[in-house]
Amino acid sequence: MGGVRQCGALAIQFVKLSGYEVLITAGISNFEYVKSLGADAFFDLRSPTVGEDIRAHTNDELYHAFDTIGEYGSPEASAKALASKEPEGQKLYFALYGAQWQVCRSAERCRFFMSLGYTAAGEAFRIRDAEFAARLDDYEFAKKWMPLTSDLLAQKKVKPHRAKVREGGFEAITSGFEDLKGGKISGVKVMYRVAEP
Repeated sequence: MGGVRQCGALAIQFVKLSGYEVLITAGISNFEYVKSLGADAFFDLRSPTVGEDIRAHTNDELYHAFDTIGEYGSPEASAKALASKEPEGQKLYFALYGAQWQVCRSAERCRFFMSLGYTAAGEAFRIRDAEFAARLDDYEFAKKWMPLTSDLLAQKKVKPHRAKVREGGFEAITSGFEDLKGGKISGVKVMYRVAEP
């Protein structure tokens, strides 16, 4: 689950390399892109029935969901896509970008993971009014994961996110933020040169 943000594009590839079937939600205009990254099936993230559509596609046997958005209804859609019954002796796994884990239909059946890239530093931090304690396990994982990721990139087994370089230099960054907030950027990483040549 999750749109084509940078972490979503990489997640598709890492999950596929791990041997899983990959189902992804994305805007219709990004279907070909997610297919090129290895997605096996894709669903319109704007459909009001996307969670139910995925559950029907998987015959009610989706046991792992990874939500890279965590807003705009994606946690609820992810929860609806999960199987109505967990595998024998296991729990459903719901990795969520954000803190809306309460959306799972039955919290006692689910195991939740909430992750932010900042926790990889192993230090406490603050975002707005939220305090985040140091997560040393995340730091230890990042120390092992980063060299592996570098190797996969060097071997071209993983493609970096598509980039779009915009004109205007440092002064134009605010227009990029406005486009991002207005939903005008999708499936690309927008970049600006600090100083135009």
